[in-house]
Amino acid sequence: MRNEILAYKRERILEEAVKLFYERGFTGTTLDDIATELGVTKPFIYTHFRSKVQLLEAICRPTIEMSLQATQHNDFTVELYRSRR
Repeated sequence: MRNEILAYKRERILEEAVKLFYERGFTGTTLDDIATELGVTKPFIYTHFRSKVQLLEAICRPTIEMSLQATQHNDFTVELYRSRR
């Protein structure tokens, strides 16, 4: 149960960060802004993320990994196609 609660809190931080980064931009958004929107303190965010950059990394990582996997799959498909010609 504890891990589920931690995961939920982390997800809420990520959701709010995505919303604010979209609305105000990365440089226009502070951790204080995110904390205020969530109704928590900045130290609460620091228990889950060391910095705003780490927060951005957590947001971007899944998409980057999916893109890399798709690219690798595509490279394999192209090589397979070429080898059968």
